Amino acid sequence: MREAALTETPFVIGNSRLFIIVSMLVIVGLVMVFSATAISSDSSLTTNYHKFLRHLAHISVSVLAMWAVSHVSIHWLQRYCKWLMGIGAALLAVVLIPGIGVEINGSRRWINIGVAMIQPAEFAKISTIVFFAAYLSQYRHAVHAFRIWKPYFLVLGLVCLLLLLQPDLGMVMVIGATVSIMLFMAGARLVHIIFMGSLAAAAAAVLILAVDYRRERLFNYLDPFNDATGSGYQLVQSLIAIGRGEWFGVGLGNSIQKLFYLPFGENDFLIAIIGEELGSVGIIAIILMFSALMWTVFQLAQKCWTQGDMFCSVLAVGIGFQISFQSIVHVGVNIGMLPTTGLTLPFISYGGSSMLSSMIGIGLLLAIERHVSHQDQRAMEGYP
Repeated sequence: MREAALTETPFVIGNSRLFIIVSMLVIVGLVMVFSATAISSDSSLTTNYHKFLRHLAHISVSVLAMWAVSHVSIHWLQRYCKWLMGIGAALLAVVLIPGIGVEINGSRRWINIGVAMIQPAEFAKISTIVFFAAYLSQYRHAVHAFRIWKPYFLVLGLVCLLLLLQPDLGMVMVIGATVSIMLFMAGARLVHIIFMGSLAAAAAAVLILAVDYRRERLFNYLDPFNDATGSGYQLVQSLIAIGRGEWFGVGLGNSIQKLFYLPFGENDFLIAIIGEELGSVGIIAIILMFSALMWTVFQLAQKCWTQGDMFCSVLAVGIGFQISFQSIVHVGVNIGMLPTTGLTLPFISYGGSSMLSSMIGIGLLLAIERHVSHQDQRAMEGYP
């Protein structure tokens, strides 16, 4: 009879601070993608709304996916995490099959499903985070022991290998760093993480120095103006765009770099266009919005931890860190602090797979928030 007396207060997504911040970022992205793509970058300077309309479609589908995922049971995710990980790894393998995977600019990272091109790495990223959150919560009392690292080597090693075959070193760095932070937050010994980080850094150095184009990117990062019209071209043009914008920018829609000079201005180098049109103030405002988002996520993770729900806590940390790390790398690349790599700015850059995976991540966080809200209400009404 007492159980029947429990009435759950409905969790309204629109009232979530997390959802409000993400909505602000998406709106900024809509404006900036329109600005970056509305005029063709060739000499004709004709209007072209194709990419903007596709971006709008990407957002619509992604918001629906976020809403659906936000209603998924957290315990269901924990129970079927191995299946999700298997699907993610299978998609990474399928993209390598000739005739299925689509090769663009020397990389085989996409699958053409007719109406769109999907990037399996974006979904493998989410499934890996869910898998390790479940695994670490399952072995919470032995997380300090080195023996639990066996699945770390097997699962993460397989994912990284499949990504390197595409090749996609940037995504390897994002996933590797995210899982390492999850291990640390779950209680793994710092000495083990430093040891594994050292091995990963050594392997990354070999992978960079052994491949011509990666080695060129590294050297051009150190001195991009040494080959300003060749391999350092993108970074030089990005720096020119940000420098031209100074503090307050040249005005929304008035970028010159997006028209003739800066390739991929709507995705990999969008922060450079923002810097040119809205100035350093615009870049700082976006960084502050991401900081607010991350603070909200980490508060949620802390609340889950105090409730004794390690799975939700580590999952929230993983998703939050992945978004923040990818944002930092994107900004760092655009301002010349990091070597060039093809990572989009979450929620803002043009790109269907990136938008969808980011919104799925937010959907998981909203599902956690819904779960925490329900647990709080049960506690207030005296239920265990």
